Amino acid sequence: MNLCFIIAFFVFATTMLHLLLLIIMHSKVFCNSYSMIVTYGRPTNFSSSIPNSAPTWNDCVVQCYISNTCVLAYSPASPIKCQLFNVNRVFVVEKLQASDDQFVAFKTVKSEVTGTCEDGRTSFTRPTTNWCIKVFVDPNALYTASNAISSCSNVNSVLSGLETLEERNLIATTAVSALGPGYSQFAALWVDGTRKDQCVADGWESNPDCTGANMNQFSYTDMYLTNYAGYLWDPNQPDKQAAGPWQNCIQMWIRIESADPNFPYATYQNGNVDDAICDGTNSSAYALRGFACGKLPYVPLGA
Repeated sequence: MNLCFIIAFFVFATTMLHLLLLIIMHSKVFCNSYSMIVTYGRPTNFSSSIPNSAPTWNDCVVQCYISNTCVLAYSPASPIKCQLFNVNRVFVVEKLQASDDQFVAFKTVKSEVTGTCEDGRTSFTRPTTNWCIKVFVDPNALYTASNAISSCSNVNSVLSGLETLEERNLIATTAVSALGPGYSQFAALWVDGTRKDQCVADGWESNPDCTGANMNQFSYTDMYLTNYAGYLWDPNQPDKQAAGPWQNCIQMWIRIESADPNFPYATYQNGNVDDAICDGTNSSAYALRGFACGKLPYVPLGA
């Protein structure tokens, strides 16, 4: 047997043993619903990565393991340059040989683990995970987009995106019920999406990602969005700065039919979205009365 192969196999086996011990130690604190698969490779198609100062490859893998959003760790064997890749940010990984001296570690989820949604949240199945959504509405309060983001953060959540029509419809109908039968005007809720700087800067018209209703013109804090089927835009939206100031955040319209019996609801439906001024809260026609928060389901230790 080739001596180089024996040495490479020994190094790889030793790395795996150290990694296993580290993960066992961390599972005392973190849910062990995940496992890490280590092999030789490198990411070749990705949109972004996060540098990490982990001093060893083992530490790099553990940093991905304990992160809620990391799905892949990568580093050359020497010197260690740890890179972490979040969900929906890496698309292709090339398999390599031991002699290439480059490691990748994939995070996988145990198939039998689904978790539960707590605190009155509704569970939705997404391609990468289950997702728990809760709608917060106050008919007497006003919220900017930053208010909504910080309020979600306070309940260990993020401002939720709209993966499916089912998510959209749940948020819209819940909001109508929460506002109550006595609410007499239209309202809106904040959902995830903030227009990217390059889609506001001079020359944005020449960037295809920034035109029309292309969802790539927005960035998202909901890291588990894989498509945007729940974002049904009002006609001729998003319209950016057509009304004057740039409208760089996304609101969902809550249209209560009793507020205006003659309104064309078939075209401008309850639950449609629109771009809105991020620090706006109300106008003569409607007010921003809430937001939708999303988070991963709770998985008990040892599940």
